[in-house]
Amino acid sequence: MKIIDNINICLMGDPGVVKAQLLSFIDRLAPRSWNIDHFKCRMSILAAANPAYGCYNPKRFFEQNIQLPAALLSHFDLL
Repeated sequence: MKIIDNINICLMGDPGVVKAQLLSFIDRLAPRSWNIDHFKCRMSILAAANPAYGCYNPKRFFEQNIQLPAALLSHFDLL
């Protein structure tokens, strides 16, 4: 089993709403999970307030909507 020591998450949209949704998901997931062991790790989060032009367009590619370079996006495990 490969263990990732750094978890990097890029949150899109209103940071308050996204944070609430993420915490709600974790709250639903936590009762079904358990810790086998504890590992030293760090977590980085980048939160963006708004997509390009103020509205996410599902007809565009992800990179076109957020206008962040692919080199930066490649550092995240979850978008």
